[in-house]
Amino acid sequence: MPNNKNKGFTQPSRRDFFGIASAGIGAALFSGEAEGQEKESPIKLIPAEKAALQKGLALIRGCCLSDGAIRMNAGGEPVLINPYFGGHAALALLAANPHVTPIEQQTDLYKVAGYLNWYATHQKNTAKEPGYINNHEGTLRTGYKDNGEHDSVDSYAAMYLMVADRYKQLADKLPKGSAVKKTLDKILPPENLEKASKLALQAIESVADKEGLTWNIEKIEGKARAKYLMDNIEVKGGLEAGARLFTAIGAKKEAEKSKEMAAEMAKQLPNYWQKDDGGYSVGKFENDKYGKPKLKKADKAELYPDGLANLFALAHIPGAKEDKDKIALWATLQVEFKKDALDNAIKRQGAPAAPAGRWLSAAAAVGTDAEIKKWREEVVREMAALKAFDVGVHVPAFSILALVEGQRWMEPAAPKIGREK
Repeated sequence: MPNNKNKGFTQPSRRDFFGIASAGIGAALFSGEAEGQEKESPIKLIPAEKAALQKGLALIRGCCLSDGAIRMNAGGEPVLINPYFGGHAALALLAANPHVTPIEQQTDLYKVAGYLNWYATHQKNTAKEPGYINNHEGTLRTGYKDNGEHDSVDSYAAMYLMVADRYKQLADKLPKGSAVKKTLDKILPPENLEKASKLALQAIESVADKEGLTWNIEKIEGKARAKYLMDNIEVKGGLEAGARLFTAIGAKKEAEKSKEMAAEMAKQLPNYWQKDDGGYSVGKFENDKYGKPKLKKADKAELYPDGLANLFALAHIPGAKEDKDKIALWATLQVEFKKDALDNAIKRQGAPAAPAGRWLSAAAAVGTDAEIKKWREEVVREMAALKAFDVGVHVPAFSILALVEGQRWMEPAAPKIGREK
């Protein structure tokens, strides 16, 4: 069995999952009777997209372990757990809510609660590493454990806040006292969510600099670090989510801090644009200079990190659609990296450098209707090529998020609730 440090974690019973016709999600939340229910119209999916969505969800669900952890691949050994990519998977489960059956909506919410609690019970809580969390690895038979490594501090914490915010909004719409709400509170005690979210904010603060950006990791002797563009975009999204979350739970100090930091970061993100080069820098480095953008193969540009960082910026830094320079960048990226993107899913099955969902998010922000249609078709094509035991859980997650929410998945005011008509 997996190594389970989650003291107090309660796995829902069979009745919790299936025996709640009168009090559960299917009877209230998804019939439009939940408290505070918004009437929203989710993106309509055509049949091929619905099939792609279902395959992607099946891949993600297959990575969800009984203790709440979300592993990188759906089967086999070793078990690798990256909390950051697990966060994307959890977000995808929440974003897909309007497009699945009531029982799927319900059990997916349980899985997200499990992920949030697993993260909460594996965070560090020390003065040196406040809210930090490491990757885990091992086997299902002997258990998995902390491997002492994390790819970032800022993005891991930001992703937790994004998931926690969406989860809280959705869970709060359940009728008080319902069986589902009680089960969720067993899986994820509210005090665990609050403590973990506050620690996540502390993690971000610990790597923030005086100008309002964040380093990817803490300062470690002999180890390079940077204020990466993608990380900082994610951190802004996480802080905005944190502001909503902390407001909802009455944590005024943390809500104000989150708002303040998000506002400062919003001022800094446009500085990554390097006008003379016609693109975004992938990061600001320890010499206090932005790296020179590489956008063409002739300059040894690569889809990752060069192309992906610019796609991500087009998708998530506002104003690209109205800026001729950003539209020109979008055209350049498609010319330089289109073949790489289209070959991506098949030739680099396990970890595509820029899954189709990344392109679709950018297209939704800056592309034409024809380009959006093309990349939606590419998401479908890529999803069909994915294999459960090979693909990383983040790949279907990226595509689901883009398929159902376009470029808006990082900063929703509220999750879309209810069945697609």
